[in-house]
Amino acid sequence: MAVQPDGKVLVGGSLTTYNGVPVAPVVRLNANGTLDTSFQLTAADMAQGGTSPSIEVIVVQPDGKLVIGGSFSQLRGITVNNLARLHADGSTDASFNTGTGCNGPVRAVARQTNGMLLVGGQFTQFNATTTGSVVRLTASGAADPLFQPGTLSTGGIVMHLRVSPLDSILVVGRFTRYGGLVRGGIVRLSSSGIPDFNFGPGPGTAETVYDIIELPGSTYLAGGAFTSLHGVPRTGLARLNGSGGLDASYHPVYAKRGYFGTIVPQANGQLLAEADFDKLNGTPIAAGSVVRLNADGSLHSAIGISSSGSRYPQPDGSIMVLESYSSPQGLLQRHLPTGTLDPSFTPTVLITGFLTAPLSSQLLPAPNGRWLISGYFTEAGGLPRPGLARVLPSGAVDPSFVPATPWAGGSSYFIEMVAVQPDGKLLLRWSSNTSGFLARLNADGSLDTGFGTNGLITQPAAMWLTLLPSGQLLVSGSFTSFQGVAAPNGLVRLQANGTPDPSFTAALNGTITLQPDGRLLVTQLHPTLRLYQIKRLNADGSLDTSFATITTQAGYFAGTGVLSITVQPTDGKLLLAGSFVTVNGQQRVSLARLTNTLLAAQPALPAAPALDVYPNPAHHRAILRLPAAPAARPARLFDALGRPVRAFAVPAHAAETTVDLAGLPAGVYVLRCGAVSRRLVVE
Repeated sequence: MAVQPDGKVLVGGSLTTYNGVPVAPVVRLNANGTLDTSFQLTAADMAQGGTSPSIEVIVVQPDGKLVIGGSFSQLRGITVNNLARLHADGSTDASFNTGTGCNGPVRAVARQTNGMLLVGGQFTQFNATTTGSVVRLTASGAADPLFQPGTLSTGGIVMHLRVSPLDSILVVGRFTRYGGLVRGGIVRLSSSGIPDFNFGPGPGTAETVYDIIELPGSTYLAGGAFTSLHGVPRTGLARLNGSGGLDASYHPVYAKRGYFGTIVPQANGQLLAEADFDKLNGTPIAAGSVVRLNADGSLHSAIGISSSGSRYPQPDGSIMVLESYSSPQGLLQRHLPTGTLDPSFTPTVLITGFLTAPLSSQLLPAPNGRWLISGYFTEAGGLPRPGLARVLPSGAVDPSFVPATPWAGGSSYFIEMVAVQPDGKLLLRWSSNTSGFLARLNADGSLDTGFGTNGLITQPAAMWLTLLPSGQLLVSGSFTSFQGVAAPNGLVRLQANGTPDPSFTAALNGTITLQPDGRLLVTQLHPTLRLYQIKRLNADGSLDTSFATITTQAGYFAGTGVLSITVQPTDGKLLLAGSFVTVNGQQRVSLARLTNTLLAAQPALPAAPALDVYPNPAHHRAILRLPAAPAARPARLFDALGRPVRAFAVPAHAAETTVDLAGLPAGVYVLRCGAVSRRLVVE
């Protein structure tokens, strides 16, 4: 991308359309993001042999002209080979003539203070003359004979060029030598192209450096796809000193935000949480642990699990783990609340006839302390089972449960158990490329012929189910009718026998969470905004207008946003878990609890400003940080008894202010600004 002085934005790449409009591989957008149709470059104006053209770099000159480089052979019927210049309106600048151009892709273009252009990429010829992969061109597009071309090691690529205020040139890319010198990925040149012998001697990296910037104090920051630089481990980012050596004091630590999965409330008010992270609020968590949280969300303990695999915390505090090995074998084990293996539970061995290890789609508790497990396996506990088995409290496979196989192809389908009814009957779901299927089995595994058509319902769309306490079923999916009954929003309620309930009309659809009062929480991904929205339906499917919509941001990849909603059985409060950082605009990272009664009757809470205080613990003073606001805001510090001990104001337009702690006794305090508070420890 490049921005023109008038605020318009040039975007290049392997583009073919923009908002459905056919475009060239470089487009110009108005400042509001709409396509600038006055830009005179169309999809038919550029070509690249038998493939699609692409733009790798755009440079806006001071006179408004645009230099574009990439992979393209022709511009409006003229051979240009990977480099061209346009007028500001997108028309061709015929005064820029590169002859036959570059014989390989152009990745980088930079402009020197004298107006000449530096060009780099993956080429060995310019205008049919052998050259290095960095050349300098005059304003007319001719090669400058006074510039020393840069020859890279075989297969080398220049990815970026930077010109310093003193006209020295930084070249980065993937190469091990430049002009015969050992220079791995980074080299500095004089303004005429001569390598700087005193900058960056050493191996550098054999991997790719994508860019480099000069920092204050004549240091440099380099980024790319490398794991070491000058023989020292550095992942993707390194700082160099003025001579190109590695600055050992700069060693960034990369942290991936983790997430909470299943949340299971305990009888004592604590929560067992399936966790995927290595640190919680600064406390290290061992890999594979299940986290126990106090009722207020603080960490109680991390329960180390010796078995690796899918973890299923239970209301009684035990933890079921399905472990898969590299061989075609899996193991179902039970751990005590302490994390140790339960010696009273004999591990259930699962074996598959495939080369891969067994996979589990779900583990559900069944009546009388038994378990139902489904997945890819052909044998469980020494008994043949087609991807579905019931396990006794001892860990042995129940010989009295021999499941019917209404699915075609034996265990080749991935069967997902949806729910176990109180009478022990089991609901199963699976799908093919064209249809969704739903079946109900009796407690002994036989088909329940009183459900659907001889125990089976077929629908031309995938289906998801929620079992209601009444024995009815909610079925959602991408359908507009179900078994001949209109379902415009893709959500129907079925009677116990599988027939649609005409008294239920759904106002919307999404992932369903059942409340104890029969109302339904529906989680949807907004069709255009990257937001998850949680709304509520009444028991008859109508929209509950007393419930304010809850929003969290969604990521651009699977597994982001809200992954689960759990209703606390004691008070009906809602636990949201997943990978998010705000709920209704307020900072909540991966886990939040909503006061259900309040949200049912009140409008959505206003977005509260993020408030931080550091250092914490503090001694004589602390810094209060929060987003700037146009007016001054009062702030107060309270002691543990709620008594105000300091009062001050955050100045208008200030993002932080100092809190004077001198003379305060050591203890725990609460710092409050507006509706947001933070705990502060004074030592």
